[in-house]
Amino acid sequence: MKSPLRCGAFLLAGLVACGSDEATGASNGPDDTPSGSSLPGTATPGGREPAPGTPSAPGEPWVPPTTNGPPATCAAVTGSFGGLSMMACVPAGGAGKSGKPAPLVVALHGFTQAAEAYKDTTQWDVLAGRYGFYVIYPGAPGARSWTWFSGDRARGQGDEVGIVAMVDQMKKDHDIRTDMVFVTGLSAGGYETVVMLADYPDVFAAGASVAGGPYGCTTACMSAGKGDAATVKSAFPTWWNDASTRKPRLLVVQGDKDNIVSPTNLAETVKQWVAATGTDPAPANAKLGIAQDIKGYPYAVYSKDGSTPMVASLTVTGMAHGTPVDPGNGVDEGGQTGSYAMSTKVYSPYYIAKFFGLIP
Repeated sequence: MKSPLRCGAFLLAGLVACGSDEATGASNGPDDTPSGSSLPGTATPGGREPAPGTPSAPGEPWVPPTTNGPPATCAAVTGSFGGLSMMACVPAGGAGKSGKPAPLVVALHGFTQAAEAYKDTTQWDVLAGRYGFYVIYPGAPGARSWTWFSGDRARGQGDEVGIVAMVDQMKKDHDIRTDMVFVTGLSAGGYETVVMLADYPDVFAAGASVAGGPYGCTTACMSAGKGDAATVKSAFPTWWNDASTRKPRLLVVQGDKDNIVSPTNLAETVKQWVAATGTDPAPANAKLGIAQDIKGYPYAVYSKDGSTPMVASLTVTGMAHGTPVDPGNGVDEGGQTGSYAMSTKVYSPYYIAKFFGLIP
């Protein structure tokens, strides 16, 4: 059954402190019928469908395990990560070099929010265990903000170096699908998500920004986000200006009652990413046969090739600043309310994972 439906401004986004599927089978898994009716446009890297139970190679769609696994096992990893901490979550059978390459999700907490708290509320480790992928939770010292708004926001600088080093560490320790490395985050982590996509499009295939804003923002963006495509393309021009390279996809999630990061950031981020990726600015829901809502929340997709959602947005009406979760046992339910996680009709990590192509 589903559960029924802030410190002061600027807290999670990192300005000032204030006084703020379908894997079916095992009986111990979630209900096998999704309680929602909409599919948020998944993407497969292309190629034929592998036979069940065989490792999926780069360029092929991801095929998760056919039975529900327990939550991925999470533990601290030591290494040189630019002063950041690293927690890695490994699904059953994924320890060491398993010979079965699997995707990787980087999950970035918000300002003043510890990585452990972000793990507990988002439960990416539960999804990772169920669908057979890896997760890492980077941690900023003292739960400070990521360097999304500072002069360190550039390829080869700031927190970006440590985050990419963690991805490299996972590739060293495990068999990672290099074409299926993703990044997501809340608030400051949402802003940092678009930073990682813009500065490292060669590393990340897609991202999901929750309560974040456009690339190139200063802290002023929190009240009125503004972004342009040229800023994104200048982040790593040899990649962005090459028509033959893969451009990272982006899902933007925002509560329309957010009083910390202005909801206008959703439209500005979509506009920036649509232009940067050369995507048609007209919503493509009808063309792609995708519903215009997820459980009643407005959902828009934008396509570049007429078949794959390149950019998407989900507006969670009535929600303030935080991660939308939907505690429950249904296949599309999960998460816990708590530190900047709010009970809604959608469990956003599940739908983010579907956008990434991690869930059928």
